Amino acid sequence: MEWEFVMADEQPVSEWSGGQTRELYIAPAGSSYAARDFTLRLSTAGVAASHSVFTALPDYERWLLLLSGELRLQHDGGEVVCMKPFQVNAFSGQSRTLSWGKCRDFNVMLRRTAEKTVTLEGWQGRGVKLTLPAAADEQHFFYAAAGGAEIEAVGIHLQLPAGALLHLCGASPELHLLLQGTLVHVGLVHRTRNN
Repeated sequence: MEWEFVMADEQPVSEWSGGQTRELYIAPAGSSYAARDFTLRLSTAGVAASHSVFTALPDYERWLLLLSGELRLQHDGGEVVCMKPFQVNAFSGQSRTLSWGKCRDFNVMLRRTAEKTVTLEGWQGRGVKLTLPAAADEQHFFYAAAGGAEIEAVGIHLQLPAGALLHLCGASPELHLLLQGTLVHVGLVHRTRNN
């Protein structure tokens, strides 16, 4: 298992029509959101506008986790979904997506041809202990949205400071997490391994 940190001061911040976004991770190396040549992008955003329209991304699938505040989403004129903190909404990037509410969220964008399954979840607490089972050929991302966290496994003990992202790559042993605030987890596994 290999790991890398992306610290808060290494994460590009930019403006979008509804507020401000912070890019936590993008792959492959050298790709960019503007060029739409990336396979995977993780970001967090503050939505300051009470109403906004999401950017169309027809080549991507998207997952959104609400970190704080209130958010209502509508995809392609369908039913309005009212989100609460730590709820996840998965949708197609080609959908016309409208939002209402001011909030902070976490976003996953994955190219459709990537053939991977995404798990997105968030937790909040201080001194709370969690365990993730061992996994083969998987990637894990942990983002300390507020406070920090400790991550332990056989042979490793990592401290994740507030605002940092940790990327674990390769087969992982059982992971033990100790929360000291708000932690987001993204898991990626090849879709063919689940079928």
